[in-house]
Amino acid sequence: MKRSSYLQLKLTLFFLFFCLTASVSRPCAAASFTRTRPKLNILSAYMNNAVYLKWNKVRGAKKYEIQRAKINPKKRNTVGKWKRWAVTRNTSIKKRAAGDFRYRVRAISGNKTSLWSASKRIFGANGVITNVVYEKPMFYIFGGTLNFRVLITNRTQSQMGFVKTGSQSTIYAIDTSTNKVVKSWPGHLYIAESYGYAKQVNPGKKQSVYFYCSMDEDEYEQYKNYKFMVTASFYPNPWVEPISTVMAVACTTNVAESAIAGK
Repeated sequence: MKRSSYLQLKLTLFFLFFCLTASVSRPCAAASFTRTRPKLNILSAYMNNAVYLKWNKVRGAKKYEIQRAKINPKKRNTVGKWKRWAVTRNTSIKKRAAGDFRYRVRAISGNKTSLWSASKRIFGANGVITNVVYEKPMFYIFGGTLNFRVLITNRTQSQMGFVKTGSQSTIYAIDTSTNKVVKSWPGHLYIAESYGYAKQVNPGKKQSVYFYCSMDEDEYEQYKNYKFMVTASFYPNPWVEPISTVMAVACTTNVAESAIAGK
């Protein structure tokens, strides 16, 4: 056999082998779908009135379906009918939303689906920073406080309880040119009522809630022209909900960016 014919035969056999292995690999890939229940890892407050969800990747999944069901606090926080909210190929989603809902996600591969993830409650409200004031008390030597008045609109049927113990808040400075956080400070809640409640925003109502963070004068001069954001946790239905159920509201001085979500 000539050398050229021998090489041609080897190439032909190699090509046939490649085609054969490629044709049988596709069904194997499809069969690798595990149908494992996804786990919701992140449910966070986000600007621009968006709910942000993130979950683990399921092997073999082609897409993910997210459903939500509305909560009725007047009926022991029962949920209504589950309805499709979104479908995505990614393992996270950021989408505009408002209201008091439970969310869940499942993986899909062709006509196969995984089990639904455990559902998570996200409480949607609107808040906006209406006043930002820097104060340096007479007896403060090295700095003062940056005070925020936040007007919160509760668009749900559930109460929002900002409590003395358990609530946490954070103040962020955001670079307006990049819209990225460049600095953060631990936030505090002004206590204005007894029994541990600073403020309670009733269903369908608006209420001012006050926050502050410690800041020296140099920091204030550096960041005073930045956009500020306040995130704060609260308890829905604080008289009946488990203490472990904590939500969050995030807001800036821009009404269009006032955010809503929780975890």
